[in-house]
Amino acid sequence: MTSAPGVGRGTTPSTGPWRREHRTTSCSPRPGLTCGAPPEGPEPARRALEGYRASWQPLVARGTTVVAIPDTPAAGSGAQRCVDEHPDSRWTCRISAGRAFAAGDRLVDAARATPGVVVADMTRWFCADGSCPAVIGNVLVYRDSQHLTRTYVSTLVGPLGRTVDAALRGRA
Repeated sequence: MTSAPGVGRGTTPSTGPWRREHRTTSCSPRPGLTCGAPPEGPEPARRALEGYRASWQPLVARGTTVVAIPDTPAAGSGAQRCVDEHPDSRWTCRISAGRAFAAGDRLVDAARATPGVVVADMTRWFCADGSCPAVIGNVLVYRDSQHLTRTYVSTLVGPLGRTVDAALRGRA
């Protein structure tokens, strides 16, 4: 797993000793494939771009494909509040895709600017027709304003594998 050096604080998975120890851990049994996770915390875009590229460059130089998986849409507190207040019509609770992605994603910006890095975009599994519902297939998507429920994540295992495969095929 890789992350941007110098971005984030403490000893979370994106920083410090954990990051150094797991820098080249593969998330797939396929040789030459590694995955990256976004750094935590608000940091200037330039620093994030430089950090990602510095983390990825040694891997790319060895011929490893780095797969960047964008952050999930930010649901905000409104989606959860809607589900809590409307349990019988929770499928109507949603946030606009524009608002959910308003902050942008530095990981995607860095990946698109770095040869040897591909993006595995999972947006379609969260949003459709300009909005991101709080409940998909009768499964609650968010456990709070930004974290996914374990149940919804379990529905994404197959789609994530297919999305990563498609991103890798597009690399050629």
